[in-house]
Amino acid sequence: MEMKASDKTKRKMSNLYDYLKKKFVADQLRKMLRWRRESLSTQRYLDKQRLFRHSA
Repeated sequence: MEMKASDKTKRKMSNLYDYLKKKFVADQLRKMLRWRRESLSTQRYLDKQRLFRHSA
């Protein structure tokens, strides 16, 4: 079965789009998790400072 060049191109572009979409979503998830982890440690630090100031 012979495939048209335009069909091959469409399929390749579709595969590329799917790959880039998955990569983008994975990168965004990784960023969100990192920001969450950093904000939690910052929040813990601020809570400790608040407790220290109130007890002093």
